[in-house]
Amino acid sequence: VELFSASKEHVSKGSSSGKGGTPTVMMNQVGVRCKFCTTSRGGGMFQFPQTIKSIYEVVHTWQRRHFASCKKIPTDVVAKLSSLDAKQPAKDFDVDRYWSDCAREQGLVDTVDGIYFERDPSLPSPASFSFNASNDEGDENEQPLILDEEREIVTDNAFLLMRQAKVCILNREDQGKGISDRHLGYPGMCCKHCDGRDDNFQGRYFPHTKKIISDTFPNSFYVHILACSHCPNDVKNSLRYLEYRGMHQEEKIGRNWKKKYYAKILWKRLRENSHADLRMLPGKVDDNFDGGSSSNESETPAPNNDIIRIAAMWLCTRERKYEQKIGKKKIPKRKRSDD
Repeated sequence: VELFSASKEHVSKGSSSGKGGTPTVMMNQVGVRCKFCTTSRGGGMFQFPQTIKSIYEVVHTWQRRHFASCKKIPTDVVAKLSSLDAKQPAKDFDVDRYWSDCAREQGLVDTVDGIYFERDPSLPSPASFSFNASNDEGDENEQPLILDEEREIVTDNAFLLMRQAKVCILNREDQGKGISDRHLGYPGMCCKHCDGRDDNFQGRYFPHTKKIISDTFPNSFYVHILACSHCPNDVKNSLRYLEYRGMHQEEKIGRNWKKKYYAKILWKRLRENSHADLRMLPGKVDDNFDGGSSSNESETPAPNNDIIRIAAMWLCTRERKYEQKIGKKKIPKRKRSDD
């Protein structure tokens, strides 16, 4: 199966499939067709689905009807398709979503007039590493958070995700939003498209333990990128598509790849970058604090006064609300039982 754009010939026929019918076809509208019988009379088997979601329905129907009868398909391809019929996807695998994500990664977009290419399909997508290596925008003097040679130790999804992040440092605005237990200038990460200040989902992260940077940060940052209004759609589509590839890559690189990259390499790289940033801002980073990985408890900073104050206010507010709630209820009198 392959994608194609409607030509003047398809528009003149005025049908959405090779067998006639409605609705009509618009110029450059995207359709799907059998790649083997396109030279046949009438253009072979093709159809113009109205939505991206319906592409899978079309191909699934062809799988049961057209592929078995198409005389142009090589015998080895027919045998391969027959052998795959017996294999079923995992129960928790969403086939419809997989086809939709793959289609969007190819640059497809839904419109009121059908499916169209949002970008030039001949150009590489963000999922192409050659594209990222040569066209990654950013400050030339700023060290990336993930290097090209580290592609082999992470999944493709994680590599592209970390290409959307850059180093940031904790400022007073960040402290005012609840991060008051870390020093000014503490190293962190943010979205390079919006500096972590998107209206939909803010994304500035200052992980203070190795467990948080490996277990919590990747998921939180992934959610931000998909919601960020400044991040290009082709990057979001490629990230969704690369999720599926990552499922198989984990078997090759091992389940502990997150600890290897996030908790060791990225943790160290952030703290190395922070020394250059600190010279431009007031404050001092406690270099002895490694996020709780040390067994020496004396290296862990004492609880911040702001945390104690906030916790006390929260407890007082909770107690006051509880008292008000109890006061509104009528407590029934307990009946005396005769002994």
